[in-house]
Amino acid sequence: MLLQDVDYGALWSNIKTGASDLVTKDLPNAVQQALAKKTQALIAPVVRQAAQAKAERAISKGNVALFTAGGVLVGALIAGGSWKRRAVGGGVVGVLGAFAGFRIGLLTD
Repeated sequence: MLLQDVDYGALWSNIKTGASDLVTKDLPNAVQQALAKKTQALIAPVVRQAAQAKAERAISKGNVALFTAGGVLVGALIAGGSWKRRAVGGGVVGVLGAFAGFRIGLLTD
């Protein structure tokens, strides 16, 4: 192949197209991928920690609700008699159940 056989117009067109693709497609995609990886590496531990803390708070609230509901039920069953007496018994034991739920939540958190 001689220098006379080279199509300089096509060569220049290929160089322009390749440079254009490099600047408009390849480099932005590479930058975007690098930023996504770096962002994920920085943010993932923070998000994981926040989700874990939220789950722990939900478990603590669940303990309080569970013990309160159990206390109301047990108090109403133990008090017996009229509905007023059952309501008072359920309320008193429900408050004690809520307190127990808070204490268990404080001990486990």
